[in-house]
Amino acid sequence: MWKVCTYQSNNLQSRAIACHRYTYSDSYLPLNIRITQHLLLAANLLALLGKVLTIMGLQRVCVAHHQKENTCNVFFSSGVLSIIAGYISSLL
Repeated sequence: MWKVCTYQSNNLQSRAIACHRYTYSDSYLPLNIRITQHLLLAANLLALLGKVLTIMGLQRVCVAHHQKENTCNVFFSSGVLSIIAGYISSLL
């Protein structure tokens, strides 16, 4: 959450928008918002790594590498990373 906008409707015709941009060095931000931002970043990076491993596993299947154990390990790792990313996201 780096920018917060609130919509204030005075009447039906006009809609005033008030936005405030937060920076990481703001001292008045609660600690739980900073922790949530870091957890969300970690979840996104883990999910991205899981997607990359899925693509690598599919590439190994399509190219027909006969090393079954390595291909299974890639898909297993991808699944574990996706589950961890989902768990972190559910904490938020």
